[in-house]
Amino acid sequence: MAVGLTAVVVAGGVLYSQALTTVDRVIARPLWDQPGRILGTLEVRVGLNVGPRVISQALSAAGYSNVSRIETEGDFVVAGDGILVLADGEEVLITFDQGSVASVSPYPVYQFDPPRLAGVFAESERREPVSADQVPERVVQAVLAMEDSRFFSHPGFDALGLARALITNVIAGSRKQGGSTLTQQLAKNLFLTPTKSYERKARELLLAVALEQRLSKDEILNLYLNQVYLGQVGGVAICGFEEAARTYFDVSASRLTLGQAATLAGIISAPNRFSPTRHPSRAQERRDLVIDRMQEIGWIDRGEADAARAQPLAVAPTRQSRQAPWAIDTAVSIVEEEMGDDVVGDRGLTVHTTIDVLLQQIAESTVEKKMAELARAHPTAATAEVALVAVEPSTGDILAMVGGRSYRNSSFNRATLGSRQVGSTVKPLTWLLAYELDVALSPSSTVPNESIERDVNGTIWNPRNYDGSTSATVTLDRALALSHNIPAVHVSEMVGLGRLADHLKRQGLQSARALPSVALGAFEASPQDLASAYTVFPGGGKQSMARLVESVRLPDGTDRDIQPVRKQRVSSSRAAFFTQTTLERVLEWGTGRSAAEVVEIGSVGGKTGTTDRGRDAWFVGFTSSLVVAVWVGHDKAYDLGRTGAQAALPIWAEFISRSGHMGAALPSPPSGIAAVPVCTQTGQPAVAECDETTMEWFSESDEAVDSCVMHGSNRRSPKSIIEGLRRRLKVEESDQSGGDRPKPWGWFKRRRAKD
Repeated sequence: MAVGLTAVVVAGGVLYSQALTTVDRVIARPLWDQPGRILGTLEVRVGLNVGPRVISQALSAAGYSNVSRIETEGDFVVAGDGILVLADGEEVLITFDQGSVASVSPYPVYQFDPPRLAGVFAESERREPVSADQVPERVVQAVLAMEDSRFFSHPGFDALGLARALITNVIAGSRKQGGSTLTQQLAKNLFLTPTKSYERKARELLLAVALEQRLSKDEILNLYLNQVYLGQVGGVAICGFEEAARTYFDVSASRLTLGQAATLAGIISAPNRFSPTRHPSRAQERRDLVIDRMQEIGWIDRGEADAARAQPLAVAPTRQSRQAPWAIDTAVSIVEEEMGDDVVGDRGLTVHTTIDVLLQQIAESTVEKKMAELARAHPTAATAEVALVAVEPSTGDILAMVGGRSYRNSSFNRATLGSRQVGSTVKPLTWLLAYELDVALSPSSTVPNESIERDVNGTIWNPRNYDGSTSATVTLDRALALSHNIPAVHVSEMVGLGRLADHLKRQGLQSARALPSVALGAFEASPQDLASAYTVFPGGGKQSMARLVESVRLPDGTDRDIQPVRKQRVSSSRAAFFTQTTLERVLEWGTGRSAAEVVEIGSVGGKTGTTDRGRDAWFVGFTSSLVVAVWVGHDKAYDLGRTGAQAALPIWAEFISRSGHMGAALPSPPSGIAAVPVCTQTGQPAVAECDETTMEWFSESDEAVDSCVMHGSNRRSPKSIIEGLRRRLKVEESDQSGGDRPKPWGWFKRRRAKD
């Protein structure tokens, strides 16, 4: 018997020595890889068409805590039609009216800390490890009350608890109660498989004792609170109290209330059966049981217990596991191309993207709504795809990106990879070059509009205007606003096909070729390419290259720039302004006029685009602070049968109207540019006999031009016309030299009303 006892002791010693070695090996390295994180931006501005729920979710994703009373930095309260946030040491109040942001105080626009768009994990679980000092005492007490109330007094196993569990199970004839301590649970999760056996239980006990030998009680608690599994949400395992607090309650673990801490502690034994999202009544029963035990132990008094039980469960709406999925995929690809495959998840990098989470949500909901409407009205569009890119023109930052109708059905990113023929969206860039090359041109300059034929490699090409109309001449302004094709060919030939192709390539449209059809956009580009090219108009002649990734934060805390801001001067401010004014008229009375009831005329500009048989429908437009390109079509180039105005423009108009970026004036005319009344019949500076006039922009330095040849024969310089107009309207010179941009249509309307 003594020999047998000695053998057991020796065997136990060997097994314990092995347990110590196992523990030493595992705790010598980090237990979990820090997840890679993809961050966006969170900017709240007046006019943004989102409500309190959307902004509160975004704040939570940015690490702010949704609480009932603000106590510390990073807290926010949602009450009625307002959200109050304590950010950067000041209170920011956001109010709402009819589903939109009515005010942001003390600033009209406020940028909060960057929110998390997604995590990039080595495995299919979400975990955000935190240190012990970030977990409040009430969380520890709730866990210990339910799982191991004698944790601080046992050596890793609880003999009394094991005996009680054994007796209970023998009486019941089955396993009704477990006797594992918190340390044993941690040992099982870190070192063992879930297989149940007496051998595994013995190893679990030895490993628990070894853990207690190597780590302090606080260190064991910290490991447990970061390791514990707390349910499945969206097919992803939620691990650790920090991730669970964010997922279920939109707060950090440090801001968990007593009731919330008790809820999470209560579901540890069966997280999916007691899930707060799927089984709230069961979760509430478990919460109350934890509160009762905390009171019995004496960790809380009766008043605290009654108050916690009286609170509703109040679980936060389930967050999507991934926001902006096409943008996230693209951002990861950009970083990995620069730094190596799988580097984001393997090294735990933090990727700072330019995506604005609120604009992204508006983009996704707008695309979904408008594409459904299009499919109902036009069955040929039922299987059509879509792409949208929104760019900040001064930096090139991509603020929103939608790469298709459904990421689940297709992860192909049409916003960046979908190169399609651009159609008439190229025309403004052609006009831009024409104004740049010929300083005598203005929007009222005329161009031929009669039928033409061109020999292209032995084939006769006979371009026609979309509406079939022709005329001897048409103004550059009218030709572009109404998207006439024949004048576009003439303008492209005037600037030179080779020069035009080079100009377009310089702006990022690399497929442009020196062929006559380049004037009508018979080459391919992506929505991102076009959005970047159009930044030249609100940019006053400067183009910003589109970028999605600002920087990457490495594990050591240093930042690495990935896509710095890149700008280039494409044209003079004069050329950009002349083109911009016509693009405003596209939406006032041109091909985009159907959106006039949705957008604010005078603060937006843009251009429709439609390829042969309506295969590709485009609209690319801008405000002073946002450029948005929208494409609609079929992946395999089937005929959509819809124009850009019918298919793409409604998406663009609704997104712009909801963005909060509409209303600010577009760039003012540069020095030396002023509005002159011109005859609507000839496009030439008006004389007194002209029946109808409109205001058009001219360079004051232009040499004398013919006034209206139909109604008079005077030769007057634009400068003299401007001076006469100022005297007639009794406008002081000082009022014209600065301040807000003059409204070119205002004088025309006043004159016609008087007539």
